[in-house]
Amino acid sequence: MTNSPSAPNEAFQSSSRPAKRRILFISLEFNYSPFSGNGVLARSLVSGLVCRNAEGYDIQVRVICARPHPSTNDLSSDIHMGESEHFDNCLEIWPVDLPMGCQWKRLDRHGPWKEFADGCTGSHGNVDCSQSVKDFEPLEVVVVDWHGMLAWEQICNQLKRKNEGDRIRSIKCVYYNFRVYSASLWEHVDADSSSEHTAGETDDFYQNKEQQSCRMAGTIICLSDHDRDHLEVLIKQDTMLESEECLVKLNSISILPPPLRGDILALANREPGELLCHLPEEANAVIQQLSQDMSDKRPPRMFLTCMVRLSPEKSPHHFVPFIQKLGGVEFLRNANLIPLICGAKSVESYAQSVLDDLSTMCGDEWPFVVIDRFLGPEEMASVLLCTSVNLHPCLYDAYGMTVVESTAFGAVSIVNSGGKVGATSLLKEGIGCVGVDLESIILGHGESVAGIVQQIQQHGASLVEVRNNGRSLALGWDEETYCMTLLKILSSAAEY
Repeated sequence: MTNSPSAPNEAFQSSSRPAKRRILFISLEFNYSPFSGNGVLARSLVSGLVCRNAEGYDIQVRVICARPHPSTNDLSSDIHMGESEHFDNCLEIWPVDLPMGCQWKRLDRHGPWKEFADGCTGSHGNVDCSQSVKDFEPLEVVVVDWHGMLAWEQICNQLKRKNEGDRIRSIKCVYYNFRVYSASLWEHVDADSSSEHTAGETDDFYQNKEQQSCRMAGTIICLSDHDRDHLEVLIKQDTMLESEECLVKLNSISILPPPLRGDILALANREPGELLCHLPEEANAVIQQLSQDMSDKRPPRMFLTCMVRLSPEKSPHHFVPFIQKLGGVEFLRNANLIPLICGAKSVESYAQSVLDDLSTMCGDEWPFVVIDRFLGPEEMASVLLCTSVNLHPCLYDAYGMTVVESTAFGAVSIVNSGGKVGATSLLKEGIGCVGVDLESIILGHGESVAGIVQQIQQHGASLVEVRNNGRSLALGWDEETYCMTLLKILSSAAEY
């Protein structure tokens, strides 16, 4: 599952209390109005590290993240694990306030990455983060994606100007790719253009930023084989690296898939009836409508779900064409399935066009559900318990946490095949999820509905077996196992 270091730190070989760990964590999205899987994973990672203190560790975490507005609610209390001596002063959040007008809910080049990096140096009325970092004296820093690394670079430059160069060189720096943007295969609409294009046809923006991030890192982590392969290409193509340094970088790459976060794991192990009361009103109203029409023939799982952020890189615009290839409204009616889109709007005009397509397809002939906001754990769990099939519409996704979360609640996930969705490294295509050539299906020159069914049969698994296999795999990779592996990687990281 991982390419983790073979020689763990002595702290993991000894039965004595592990040494104190001071970890700095930098992520643009964290606990102020989280809107994507990045925020979910970042919070899960920090929560898992903090929870290790109850097991005898001494881990202090400080988080630098963006705050879209000073009045944005702080969700830090969700991470604190109650009143206990194990958690005293173990976590602090250092928010960087963004200037007015930034495009929040975006993690691509159109998001507030530059404002976040600048804000770390004290601009926009912020406190200079470098002083806080100096006082904290971290031993290790975990930085999420290229926008996090650019923020860390700004902090390092500030410290160097304060003659603190020796101090920062002793910090072990881990570059954690929640997504390798230059590896993205998705078709998308540029926020500043009405024309569609593939990522490969754009300029080298992401490639340059990610090469720069790799150069700064002592260790590199990604979520899938696909992303590791692409990072290797980026490093080999980086003309600013000497051959020996290039080899060191290549050998430093580890694969560490995200865990099923603790609150979701707990919900997945609860009785379904305890959660259905949290079903969002939009979904409950449609179920009641169809249930009344169908009397007692209503199946227990009624949704054909697409649960991704309504953002171009997540490709929710593939959802309606996929249903149309299955047979459209006639298919939905025969299968007693209700299409449901669930995800926060990122780019308003793009999101509205996706929702308009769904409305046009269903019209007055068949009900559908739209939940265009970020759901809390219990609401999400209730939707997934009512989901029969979850379509993950991305042609590429670094991981796709909702694929694993859906599977944990017994929904069968359909993903683009060929390892292009990182979650398949855990669930395995044809075993715990269904892999199809999604692009060919949508374009109409590939697999048919019969082909999807045949693909499942070729692996000797029925939908019930896929559902059971996937649930077992999803529940088996938890925060504790994940965080212990991450700590080992941190221990083996090279100094900055």
